[in-house]
Amino acid sequence: MLSRNFDLNGKNALITGAAGLLGLEHCEALLECDANLVLIDINDKKLNKVKDYLIDKYPKSKLQTYSADLTIKKSLLDIRNDLQNKNIDINILINNAAINPNVDSNNKICNSTRLESFSLEEWNKQISVGLTGSFLCCQIFGSEMAKLNKPASIVNIASDLSVIAPDQRLYKKDNVKDLNQPVKPVTYSVIKSGLIGLTKYISTYWLGSEIRCN
Repeated sequence: MLSRNFDLNGKNALITGAAGLLGLEHCEALLECDANLVLIDINDKKLNKVKDYLIDKYPKSKLQTYSADLTIKKSLLDIRNDLQNKNIDINILINNAAINPNVDSNNKICNSTRLESFSLEEWNKQISVGLTGSFLCCQIFGSEMAKLNKPASIVNIASDLSVIAPDQRLYKKDNVKDLNQPVKPVTYSVIKSGLIGLTKYISTYWLGSEIRCN
């Protein structure tokens, strides 16, 4: 990354799902541009490991970490209030958190991702994190960004699968019956498509402010 082309010194970036695979990539990219970070993840243990790793690699970094469930509005309001008490204004919001499809504890292929057997419980859980969580973060932190009336950016992590259908052949396993083949779950496409809609809505909602949403 040509970080010399980007100067985020003094900017505060909030990343959800910060302890995940992509979350860490977002953190490092922002730190290379000298941003200060606010990291949110539901997994406290992984979050602390990521924090230790980032502090070790970027010793001059300024990090705040919060273990929180994005589907609980009060948790996000508590984070907002704590940041305000610390005089930390969010300039960048990256809605990255999502639930990844699981395999069982023995790492065997299971058919729980297939449409025919996809549970309503799993549907609700994944949408509540990937889509509702992003909405709540826009509502809470985006509103504060709008009040500042300063240049700010909201980035929603979508996917090519928000505009095209998944090619399920990519996930096909040998010697597994068709009805048990793993697939990209329906929630992934629905959530990522929903994020595109949320992005379009937010991009014009605070018209007249300096908030971008991509």
